[in-house]
Amino acid sequence: MDETKSQAILADFLTRTFNPVELAQAHGISLFQLVEWARSPEIRQALQTLAELGEANTRLLAQKHAPDAVNTLAKAADNSDQSTPVARIELARRAAAQIVRIAATPSTRPKAAPKPSLRDLAYYGVELEPTGNTPGHSLMPMRTRGDPFESPRNAPPHYAA
Repeated sequence: MDETKSQAILADFLTRTFNPVELAQAHGISLFQLVEWARSPEIRQALQTLAELGEANTRLLAQKHAPDAVNTLAKAADNSDQSTPVARIELARRAAAQIVRIAATPSTRPKAAPKPSLRDLAYYGVELEPTGNTPGHSLMPMRTRGDPFESPRNAPPHYAA
């Protein structure tokens, strides 16, 4: 698929209500071609980057409005004259609390994969030998050949990658 057509599909995907059948028909491609397009590394990377931009924009907007949100929360807590209806205070409080929560949310970064534990290594039959020189860590692998968890399907049931 050429780059111009791919950009047009991406633009429609991002601006329309998603219906894969209509999207494919609008661009004269089959549903299978749309799936192939969506699985391409370039499109996946573009969607990931656009999602990151959206998250950054949301956090920046929330941080910009966080001081106003905190003031709204303070006013809701100090409604001593009881002049504002309770429903309005509650709505303002919920909105302000959500803005503060979003502003405080760190960016989503991929986490490093956890290192296999001795339990994980033992699950795969990696021979362990006693070391006797480290309290609490009396076993260590005798041999390791590559990563026993290269494929998630090889991981033991308790191993969450």
